[in-house]
Amino acid sequence: MSKALERPVPQPDADDGPFWAAAAQGRIVVSQCRQCWRCWVRPTPGCPSCGQSDIARIDATGAGSLYTWVVVNRAMDDSFADDVPYTIVVVDMDEGARVQARLTDSSLALTAGLRMTVTPYLSGEWHLLGARVRREA
Repeated sequence: MSKALERPVPQPDADDGPFWAAAAQGRIVVSQCRQCWRCWVRPTPGCPSCGQSDIARIDATGAGSLYTWVVVNRAMDDSFADDVPYTIVVVDMDEGARVQARLTDSSLALTAGLRMTVTPYLSGEWHLLGARVRREA
């Protein structure tokens, strides 16, 4: 690609603004329903499980287990064409939320259940979620 294309930047709204602000600070914040105690990532105004609006925001540890993954071989946006192939993983966080992240170590042989660590990282002006194999102490 001869000229770097400008990548799209998300426009946070009232619901997910705190999520992106926490990511900029290196934290992952999950929503937790105070009625049914379910957790999820990317805030919404109500619990996707029971519909209640009494929601707490809690800091996640970033630890979880690999649920599934996909290797992207064709960029959906030309500004990401130089990145392919890359892997998107879905991680079941220990807090109970399920999150999508970009695998930051492409040399891995992935298997379901593999312990992962999810952390925010900076890509241009945008904080994204990245995942790597968890090194248990």
